[in-house]
Amino acid sequence: MWWLLLGTLGFGALSALVPGVPIELWLGGVGALVDDVGVWTVAFVASLGHSLGKLPWYALGRWSLGWPWMRRQLEKPGVGERYDRLVTWMEQHAGWGQATMVLSSVVGLPPLAVFIVVAGQLRMSAVGCFVSMTLGRTLRFAAILGAFTWALDLVR
Repeated sequence: MWWLLLGTLGFGALSALVPGVPIELWLGGVGALVDDVGVWTVAFVASLGHSLGKLPWYALGRWSLGWPWMRRQLEKPGVGERYDRLVTWMEQHAGWGQATMVLSSVVGLPPLAVFIVVAGQLRMSAVGCFVSMTLGRTLRFAAILGAFTWALDLVR
């Protein structure tokens, strides 16, 4: 079953990188095969791939601060100061950012694809974001897989 885990890891990364490629559909298909591997193992591997796939979006958020358009926006009266205050607040209250990342990873509010870019712009810890995403996505994907396997058990 190593191919199941490797495929899940790869599809998780692809799903995170390419908008519109839903990992939930993959998990639905894989749900019929998880008996041999386990729901939590597959959920963790999927979340690991998905979190790895989101890191380029985090980096994009970080790098975007150097773009001429973004620098012009930050030079506008009040904008740069508000941004600096928000970054300082996030550094002082890192737990709130990580909690928001977990929430976003589990329920999708705020949307993870947006929040990961903002996390990069706010200079949140990349390791903290990765761990929070992996935790949240593991919970989300385990719930999806668990629901699917439960539904399959009802039919069998």
